[in-house]
Amino acid sequence: MESPSRITTLRLKDGVPVNRTSGPLTTGSSTGGMKIMAERLVDVSRSNGIVLHTFPITLESSGVIPEDAEYATKALKAAAHAQLVPDESLAGLTAKMH
Repeated sequence: MESPSRITTLRLKDGVPVNRTSGPLTTGSSTGGMKIMAERLVDVSRSNGIVLHTFPITLESSGVIPEDAEYATKALKAAAHAQLVPDESLAGLTAKMH
């Protein structure tokens, strides 16, 4: 199954993820009640675009395919946990789907 063509980036603002999505959106894609556990690769970058790390992110969902923003949020949380940058620099990180 091909994913829709769109780019989602997430940036932390005051510790809260802020979503910026461009391109066509498809929401509410249903799987007919099946449980989904898909892995996506998410780049976490500095504000200047330098990729710090690519995280393999897995989300479990039943019935609805997870949105890109959910993967990006989990990747930013993983970056904070991994201490890729000092805490005061977390707000400058962005996440982008592969």
